[in-house]
Amino acid sequence: MRWEGIRRAWLKSMSAISPSDFQASPAIRLNQVTAGYNRNIVFSDLSLEIAPGQFAGIVGPTACGKSTLLKIILGTHPVISGKIHLNKMPVGKIKPGTIGYVPQLESVDWNFPVTVEEVIMMGLYTNGRIWPWLSRGERSRIHEIAERLGVDDCLHHHIIDISGAATAGFSGACFD
Repeated sequence: MRWEGIRRAWLKSMSAISPSDFQASPAIRLNQVTAGYNRNIVFSDLSLEIAPGQFAGIVGPTACGKSTLLKIILGTHPVISGKIHLNKMPVGKIKPGTIGYVPQLESVDWNFPVTVEEVIMMGLYTNGRIWPWLSRGERSRIHEIAERLGVDDCLHHHIIDISGAATAGFSGACFD
């Protein structure tokens, strides 16, 4: 399969990681996974292992399955067949909100009425939340995160007001 060849070539290029690093249990393991939408298969029999601490890039032409691969790893899209494990745990058993995901820019509605602070706040919400408002500790955490991302001066700005570079990682300047 084309994916396996790409994975092998990429792993060979990773000289900074010693072969013993790949002997540990993989952080991400896909075993003969087939995924698609309705009756259209996007990829089939994909097997992949990514070691803890290993960086992996997913590259390919439009509509080759990059986003679908990420969605099945996150557990937000079902697989047709095969198994996915994250840190030895089946992806379906992972607690929601455990894994972060930044979608492609095209899937973000930049006109939605939300501030930079509210976007950061969304990352703090969990299923076990009792009250709809934030605690002092959570507000403090939002400000710490905003400072690390370089957007602490932009917290009350609409998300469209921050620069393109800023939206990539919320680091940069906001436009007044």
